[in-house]
Amino acid sequence: MELVINSCETLEHATDFYHDAMLYINKTSFDREKQKLSLIIERVRWDETKIHFNLIFFRICSAPRIKSMLLFEQVHSVKLHCIDTQLAANGEPIDFINTIQYNHAEKKFEIRCVNGSEIELFVAQLNCRFLDIPYSSGKTRFISLFGVKIGGQ
Repeated sequence: MELVINSCETLEHATDFYHDAMLYINKTSFDREKQKLSLIIERVRWDETKIHFNLIFFRICSAPRIKSMLLFEQVHSVKLHCIDTQLAANGEPIDFINTIQYNHAEKKFEIRCVNGSEIELFVAQLNCRFLDIPYSSGKTRFISLFGVKIGGQ
């Protein structure tokens, strides 16, 4: 899947894909010469959830995880501020994307994460792509009790 983000409407639509996705802090890459910033994320494909056990209000489920990339273009400068990252199973620092906003007046993306990490991108214009990387990173297993997801990620 590839989604071109060139308006506030398409940025809002992309929320369905990146919200709560795991952001690999050490895999954030800024190429100053090409003016590109890439963020590697891992997200759960909730739309492909499989129910393995179903008993009235109790379900055992799984959903595939997939790696994706947010690629920002025409980036002039980047500010990265990590407050309290978690460590993934392999020891890499991670955080979870909460919001991505674009300020037209300042020509700036603001990416805020659940644990307090923040990334500010100063750009020429709103120009970003969301791409799935053709690689499966396993499954997330979770329990649903009265419709509330417990576990996962």
